[in-house]
Amino acid sequence: MAVSEHPQGFDPDLVVSWLAEIESGRIDRLRADIVWAARANAVDAMQWIELMEGLGILQLDWTARTWRAQPLALTALPTRRV
Repeated sequence: MAVSEHPQGFDPDLVVSWLAEIESGRIDRLRADIVWAARANAVDAMQWIELMEGLGILQLDWTARTWRAQPLALTALPTRRV
């Protein structure tokens, strides 16, 4: 399953909210949780995790094998002028 695809019923926004609530943990456990939630394989789950790191949702510490989520925040986006 490609990162852009996800099974019906999988809500990436809900996963991001859950991560902010949990705040931190072990990367291996996060991978297992995403495998379960997205019905994905471990490689695809790691792509999701790396994507979330790239988007600034997570900070990964590969040495300690841990992750920390950034707090959720609303950001005002520029509006389109008509």
